[in-house]
This record gives sequence, C-alpha cells and structure tokens, in this order.
Amino acid sequence: MKRDMDLVRLILKKIEMDEPLKSIESFTQQQVDYHVAIMIEAHLVTGITGSSDNSTCVDFAFPNRMTWQGHDFLQAAKDDTKWKKAKDYISKNALPLTVTVFQEVLHKFSPIP
Repeated sequence: MKRDMDLVRLILKKIEMDEPLKSIESFTQQQVDYHVAIMIEAHLVTGITGSSDNSTCVDFAFPNRMTWQGHDFLQAAKDDTKWKKAKDYISKNALPLTVTVFQEVLHKFSPIP
C-alpha cells in the first residue's frame, strides 16, 4: 500500500480533535489502519497494531495519542494553503515524501514571527 501524506495529516487532525477514525471519507478502514501503523513506527503517534493471522498485514491499528513529533508535524501542516504549497513544491522538485521533508518544506512557507 502506498503512503498517503494527506491521510497522515487527516489522522493527526482527527486525533487532535478527539474524533473517531472509523469514518474517514475517501479511505478504507484498511488504509486508515495501515497509516496508523506506519505513524506508530514513525513516532507520530503511540498505539497498538495487530494481525489476526500472524502475517505481515496489519489487521487493526489503534492510536492512543499523538507524540511530540506528531504535534510538531501537525502544527506545521495544519494550514491548508501551506500544505498545498508544500505538496506542490515537493512534487515539482521530485523530493521524497517523508515526514522530515514535509516539515522542512512547510517551514519554508511559514512566516517567521
């Protein structure tokens, strides 16, 4: 399954607002569970994952809370205009779709207080 940074951002927003992840439009539960699992691996959230048949597939993933890194990423990614500019910049410059790259690019579009 491909990683979808829009879904990562949406999951973090839902967790911050304490909203359930069961009904995220345009995404299947399998996509949501997979993304929660990789977000746990990336230390954006804490939680548990599991598989019913001991395979490498993720059958379920439950986030407990956002980590410090998750809050930092969401703070940088929250503004829709900055998010679109960052996605366009990353695509145009063929940069890797990683959390670190997104944060660096998002900070480029943030005014310094």
